Amino acid sequence: MNQTLREKKDIVLTLVRRRLKEAKCPAFDELLQGSYAMGMGTQPVGKIEFDIDVGLRFWFRDTDYSATEVRKWIFDAVNGHTDSVEEKGPCTRVGYSKGYHVDLVAYAHWSEKSGSEEYRLAHRSNGWRPANPPELLEFVEKARKPFAGTEDSKTKTDQLRRIVRYLKRWYDVAISYESDAKPSGLEFVLLSIESVQPTRTWNGQSDDRSALETLAIAGANRVGRIVVVHRRQVAVETA
Repeated sequence: MNQTLREKKDIVLTLVRRRLKEAKCPAFDELLQGSYAMGMGTQPVGKIEFDIDVGLRFWFRDTDYSATEVRKWIFDAVNGHTDSVEEKGPCTRVGYSKGYHVDLVAYAHWSEKSGSEEYRLAHRSNGWRPANPPELLEFVEKARKPFAGTEDSKTKTDQLRRIVRYLKRWYDVAISYESDAKPSGLEFVLLSIESVQPTRTWNGQSDDRSALETLAIAGANRVGRIVVVHRRQVAVETA
């Protein structure tokens, strides 16, 4: 399925590039993100779809074009490509009848004179929102370092990745259909990073059950939003 998604992703991006060029719109760079880039995806169950998130990084300031305008470029480029193209909050979704979809997320990206790189995500209703997908991936990779040595022999994944996958699979079984009310995969990743430390049994083996129990207790008792503040003090929030 990962191979199928990569193929569909490449087809969609080729289409968007061609149609943006025909419309004399700015070009973009591809930016992989989400659970696919983090290696924390799960195989869906029930009516839940496979998906892949792809960032479209446009090299201009958020003051050059409105978020609505940029999103319209993308929607017009993919509209009619499949029978299901819809606007979601942070993305434009290209759906396929076989049960998977490609989410296209647009970013404005530029460099300040100070050397800092700025990102803004084009949201359907909130305009340009602060974001930094490369730094978010870096944050997740850094959080995984303490879990080195907890990899299992079968999947070669560390304990943090496994805990995230357990949590996502549990929720997919509990609500086995697509719903905007369900937490996103990123929310589960951030909750796990915040709540779990490497956990082992008395003989040094990874103790996933105890780690998952710690996470469940932390999640049940948590109040408020999960907020990650990156180096330039711009908050990345999840519901």
